[in-house]
Amino acid sequence: MKETNPDRFKTRKEALNWLMTQGYKISQGKFYTDCTNGQKITVHRDGTVSKWEVFEYARNELKTGTGSGTGSGLAAEQMRKIRAEADMKELQFQIETRKQDKNWLHADEAWATLAALIGTLRDAISHQLQSGTGKIIEAAGDHQYHGEVFEFCESLINKAFNEVADSPLDVTFEREIENEPNQEEPVRD
Repeated sequence: MKETNPDRFKTRKEALNWLMTQGYKISQGKFYTDCTNGQKITVHRDGTVSKWEVFEYARNELKTGTGSGTGSGLAAEQMRKIRAEADMKELQFQIETRKQDKNWLHADEAWATLAALIGTLRDAISHQLQSGTGKIIEAAGDHQYHGEVFEFCESLINKAFNEVADSPLDVTFEREIENEPNQEEPVRD
């Protein structure tokens, strides 16, 4: 027993009848000629015709009694429904992706935040060094080396931060799980 393909009309006649019920103005001779030359509609070896090819043929080549094929009839309504369903699926996918993305920190944002934190830390250490260099020099008793001491300490800080910046970081990002409504909050005294 031969299995029928839901994406195809069984015969050219069935495809022609569908076009006519949709309101397209076409003769049997023209349709069969367009099927025979195979450039607009392909008739497969088993005699079936692709529903998609027939729809595209109707949309691009045929007219209905009230205008073009896409502007009227059930075919236009079917195409509108197909587009609406596809748009809804795309919107649902985007909403789900946004829900999942809000639980994660993006890598570029993480690196920028880390760089800002390290820069702030370096600036704080440099500030402490500048304000404390005078006290170090006074403790040593010789003020003529103030600039050299500061430059030496600054070079130590730069060296330490460059080593940190050049070393690879092994980072594991974890998703923060929000409390679900069913979970009870712990009681605090």
